[in-house]
Amino acid sequence: MTTGKVLIILSDADSFSLKKSDGAVTQEETGVFLQELTKPLIQLLDAGYSITFASPTGKGPNIDPLSESTLAAYLGNFFAKNRDKELWEKMRQENNLDSPRPFSSISDQELATFAGVFVPGGHAPLSDLGDNPDLGRILLYFHNTSKPTAMLCHGPYALLSTKYAPDSPGFAYNGYKITSWSDQEEKLVETLKQGEVPRKVESSLSAEGVEMLTGIGGLHSLATIIKRLEAATSRLEDLAALGSSAPQIQPTNTGTSPQSAEPTPVPPPTGSAAASITEVEPQSVIAYREVILEGKVKPFLELTRSFASESVIQQVLLVEKEFISLGAVIKLAASCKKPDDKTLNDLLSPLSADIGAVSHAKETSRKDRDWNNHHTVLAEGAPVVGWVAVTPKPGPYVKDVKDSTEFYGNRVIKEFKDKEPKHVEWVRSWYALLDELRNMFVNLLLPHNT
Repeated sequence: MTTGKVLIILSDADSFSLKKSDGAVTQEETGVFLQELTKPLIQLLDAGYSITFASPTGKGPNIDPLSESTLAAYLGNFFAKNRDKELWEKMRQENNLDSPRPFSSISDQELATFAGVFVPGGHAPLSDLGDNPDLGRILLYFHNTSKPTAMLCHGPYALLSTKYAPDSPGFAYNGYKITSWSDQEEKLVETLKQGEVPRKVESSLSAEGVEMLTGIGGLHSLATIIKRLEAATSRLEDLAALGSSAPQIQPTNTGTSPQSAEPTPVPPPTGSAAASITEVEPQSVIAYREVILEGKVKPFLELTRSFASESVIQQVLLVEKEFISLGAVIKLAASCKKPDDKTLNDLLSPLSADIGAVSHAKETSRKDRDWNNHHTVLAEGAPVVGWVAVTPKPGPYVKDVKDSTEFYGNRVIKEFKDKEPKHVEWVRSWYALLDELRNMFVNLLLPHNT
């Protein structure tokens, strides 16, 4: 049983105009920004909504190439990229993403069946959404009926279409406070592309009487993203420096149980970045194994086995696997020099795959409705191991992951606190694992970089 229907508006455009300094106008490839579609889509699906995609003529959407680049990885969550692509493919196969409804095919009567409307970003909306009369009619309906209207980044440009709706009294959002991709942020794109974007969201809406709430910075700043990208490899260099100066202790053989997940193989460094792995273990490696793997992950798995469904147990085994993979990254980083970019990507790929596997387990377990929140708690917390790729300060990243996890974990606590305390213990054990990981890199792994 679904909660209701949500209409998602997409652009048909696969390019946007860019004016060069010599006056020539070129067409730059664009589309829907992948993460700006998939992140809200995940939340809508988790809440039980069914999705209807619509576009000006029913053409399948293009993915903005920037959203698939390494640059975009640091805008949101590098390790969720596989999950985003999987969801895109799933929507293509199961939800007609390749053939959206043309705007003109959606009648006023059908609009009444939708609970809300959402427009994701990417530069594509600048090309064909701002002056589309049918879209204006659709958005006016949601405006006039006070139903939720949500937009991201360049998406608010679509609001301009309300001026062109049949019998429109004019722009419907005069005097509203709206946030969007700012002109200052667009200037960064213009610098990178070496041209001018003629249609800008902030200035276009401001000209219609909108009070724009903008401010460059944070995760939406391309400059910040670029800075993160340039500094990404220093994370492993810092770990290596700390590891090489730590006391050298003979390794102990702890192993894992037969039921435990095997660690994902980590490709060895190649070329000039190659370094031999010594037979002794740095203190950071030993501490990670004893405090995190043995002290937190193993008890969490044992607790899960004592009461949870088989689907949750299997998902926790995947969680164990990603933490083992993180241990392999820490061990390698503590024993080698700074890797080149290719080696760094190879090094992080197993973590990305492991996180994707935990998320995929949630998607494949939707029929196990009594455990949906448990699956989501694990999926939301899984990206925590991605702190190794977050610079300069991974502490806030881990906090954000935990905050997202707590949103669903607290649902479990509320549901079971008076009837089945093991569920509450399980959630708090997961929280404790996330906290302990942060404490470890604050106090041992990265004392100068959190």
